[in-house]
Amino acid sequence: MDTKNKPSGAARTRRLFVGTFLKAQDMERLGKLKADEAALSDYWQRKIRFVPAQKLHLTWLFLGQVDESSLDPLLEKLGEAVAGFPALSLSFESAAFWPFPRGP
Repeated sequence: MDTKNKPSGAARTRRLFVGTFLKAQDMERLGKLKADEAALSDYWQRKIRFVPAQKLHLTWLFLGQVDESSLDPLLEKLGEAVAGFPALSLSFESAAFWPFPRGP
């Protein structure tokens, strides 16, 4: 959470998203691709930037800066929204780059 340059008494916010972390074995496997970052950038003709393996995740919805006083009601509503849904399994067959093909 970034609280720099905020006037005292200003609401504290957090940069939030709704996401799913990968299984440890998948994080480790994908994390090994970092060693090939330059080769993948050349192959895909795109700038590739890897995050540390322990931070690999899928972002479903970016919420932006959210006031901390909204966290409890937000968590409650998100819990209600996903209640009763079965587990999800995903597989990926190809890579795509957007919105800027040359950007990370």
